[in-house]
Formats: sequence, C-alpha cells, structure tokens
Amino acid sequence: MPVIVDAAGEQAWNAASMAQRPVSVAWRVWRWPRPGIVLGCAQRGLFDAVRSRADAGVEVLVREAGGGAVLVGPWMIGVSLVLPVDDPRAGRSPTEGYRWLSLRLADSLRESGCDARALSPEAVKASRGPAGDPASVPWACFGSLSAWEIVDARGRKLVGLAQRRTRDAVLLVAGVLATEPDWALLCEAMGAPADAERLQALTASCLPAGGRIEALAARIGSAIGQG
Repeated sequence: MPVIVDAAGEQAWNAASMAQRPVSVAWRVWRWPRPGIVLGCAQRGLFDAVRSRADAGVEVLVREAGGGAVLVGPWMIGVSLVLPVDDPRAGRSPTEGYRWLSLRLADSLRESGCDARALSPEAVKASRGPAGDPASVPWACFGSLSAWEIVDARGRKLVGLAQRRTRDAVLLVAGVLATEPDWALLCEAMGAPADAERLQALTASCLPAGGRIEALAARIGSAIGQG
C-alpha cells in the first residue's frame, strides 16, 4: 500500500535508508495529499526565491538527488528504492542504474491500460536531434527527457527519474503522473509562468479514464516488491 506523506517525510525516509549500515534493500510507494515543490540539489540557490513566490501552504525543499524541480501532489505516485551498490539492479553506472526500475514501472503502467514505453539511451539521443530539444523546459524534471524515463505513444513524459549514489548505496526515485498536475502553480513559484503551457504539452497523465489512482499505486508497489 502507498504511504501518505509530505515531501519532507519522503526525503527523511530516503536519507535514513541510505545511511543504514549495512545497506539493505528498502522501498516505498508514496502519495502526497498536498502540493510540494522539490528542487534538485543543483537548484539549492533558488530555494529562497521559490519559497517566497510559492502559494501559501505549498511545501518547498531541496532533495539530495540531482535533476530539475518536481511538483509533487495528489496527481503523482512516487517511488523510492534503496539498494546496496553491488546489487545487480543498481547497475554499474547512473544510466544503467535506472533500467530495472524503469522497465518494472513501464510494465505496471501498460498492465493498467496506459500506452507506456521506457526510453533507452539510444532512443533519447535520437529524439533530441543534432540541435537538442528546443521545446524543453530545462529547469523542470518533467520538462526534458533522460535515459530510461517513460513516455506515451506521442512521446509525452509520464515518469521522471532521479538518483543518488554513494560508495555503499544507490537511491532510485521516480515520479509517476497519474493525473494532470497544476503546472501553473510550479511555474509561478519558479518565476517562469510562461512555461506552464509548454510543460502541459510535454507531459501526459497515465491513469486511464475511470481508473483509480490507489489501484495503480498498489500495482506499482507489487511490481517493485517482487525484486
């Protein structure tokens, strides 16, 4: 079953699980009852400005993993997976580390009726072209594509991935867009309100009509827990 948590609670669990010695396999599926903005570690310098612009009641924090800003909330299902660094699922490189989790998530989405596919590194390179992707929103996790992230048949992003690797442990995290987020809330706080329409065009939600987000979260948890 998914754990209902705020953004700070998720980050605290991630940090505590990474710090355990010896490192043991641990995972959680998350649901957030209210909106929160989670900045990547390289965006730490934006924290004060984002918090000052964010709507009242919107949590703003910085995670230890990299990547762009993420808008968590009732529209998203989150996954955290901690592995010992020598676990085969962790891969031998950051890119390879995403593969196992991505394929499990893509299978879960397809079983739920969503046309989802995980992008190999080669597929990501081909989608960008020689001039890159001029339609991207680089500051947002869901504004661009990286290897093993998940898209629909039209290439719109469904699942964003991030990770943190230490000498002993690997943390893999995923955000699944079950329903449509409030992109304007994120873009206003980031000082880029004009990017909301672009983010909406670059993304899609994966919950089929009439589907229940709780059922999708449970299916994801079952797939991750199978090992």
